[in-house]
Amino acid sequence: MAALVGSAVIAGTGPAPAQQVAQLSCMSQDAARSVLVQNPALLSLSAAAQRGGAGQIVSADFCMFNGQYVYVINALGPGGAVRRLVISAANGSIVPGA
Repeated sequence: MAALVGSAVIAGTGPAPAQQVAQLSCMSQDAARSVLVQNPALLSLSAAAQRGGAGQIVSADFCMFNGQYVYVINALGPGGAVRRLVISAANGSIVPGA
């Protein structure tokens, strides 16, 4: 159901201890819809993107990162460059280390 998309090193340079490696696991649209229906306190994509200052969304995925639901958003930034943001589905804040 959920596919492992990638991993991110949270802090430091060089090899990170196991507890510092975070897994980003994204869901299918059906699985994401189910989670959002079961957790009405989570923000919609548009609300999270607005709070996180994403701008114009190019693409987005609903994922788990460090035990929390997040939106991984590719959005147009200043000058038309595409930037990747990881935004908390709980409060719309940018998730550090993602």
